[in-house]
Amino acid sequence: MKQKQHKILGEVLAQVMREGWTMRAIERAGAAKTFPQVEDAVAAFEAMIDEDVQAKVKAKRNFSAMRVRDKVAFAVRARLEAMEPYRDAARRLAVWFLMPRHIVDGAKHLWKTADAIWLAAGDESTDYNYYTKRALLIAVMKAAFAFWLADESKGRQESWDFLDRRIEDVMRVGKGMSVIKTVGIEDIVSFVKTRLAA
Repeated sequence: MKQKQHKILGEVLAQVMREGWTMRAIERAGAAKTFPQVEDAVAAFEAMIDEDVQAKVKAKRNFSAMRVRDKVAFAVRARLEAMEPYRDAARRLAVWFLMPRHIVDGAKHLWKTADAIWLAAGDESTDYNYYTKRALLIAVMKAAFAFWLADESKGRQESWDFLDRRIEDVMRVGKGMSVIKTVGIEDIVSFVKTRLAA
């Protein structure tokens, strides 16, 4: 993201944390030319967070030598930490994505993030596991995000403990399809495969 756009997005986010994800917030930030639609500002915010995560992954010492589960946990935690300064905006965005006309966009953003995290972790699967790993991670990210929003513990430590437990669930994907069926991931895979290209 260009520095100028990053600065403008920051001004939008300051308004979003009060107004919500609306054109009114964008207009009050004087950013209607940069973000002619709310979806444009949302995409820029998601891109900024993902870029921050990728930067932290690249800067992490010995990241390539870490266990896969630790790589995934590190990236998910980095994403939540990147959203910390914009917690209210992130909370409001979660509600925005629940609106019927935005559900598909929300699914696409989550899939893109999950895919980037798995690729960074060294995943090279191309079979059904490609979809199940990402779908499972989406479930983990959503659960961790919800927990994080409500977490008032020092340093959000309870969130990181919760995340570690959920990541263990993701790692079980290689132990059999029963895990996938138990958490209802087949429905997520089906949804993503049919809507991702929409």
